[in-house]
Amino acid sequence: MRLDVCPHCGKIGTLHRSRSRSFYERAVKFLLPYKIYRCSNCGWRGFRYTGWVDKLFGKSKRQKKIAKWKLYFLLFLIFALLILTRVYFEKIGTALAPIVKEILQK
Repeated sequence: MRLDVCPHCGKIGTLHRSRSRSFYERAVKFLLPYKIYRCSNCGWRGFRYTGWVDKLFGKSKRQKKIAKWKLYFLLFLIFALLILTRVYFEKIGTALAPIVKEILQK
């Protein structure tokens, strides 16, 4: 139980953590500093902001280890996207250069 206020009914101390049900909820929980909560009084279920510090560094040793691997994954993803973008623009850039020159000359 958390001592937070339920955003729907306004009761204090009725929120508890809830499991992810869909891919969307898992993705939000994995990538953003939000966790899913449920109110035991009114049944409200939704995301609550937990903070970037806890998300990136965690509170326990296990959470810090997981956060480290999430950061490595994010850096790898950015690096891969940069390489794919460069390859894409190299291929497109050489094919479009004569067309762009013709348009600029007119």
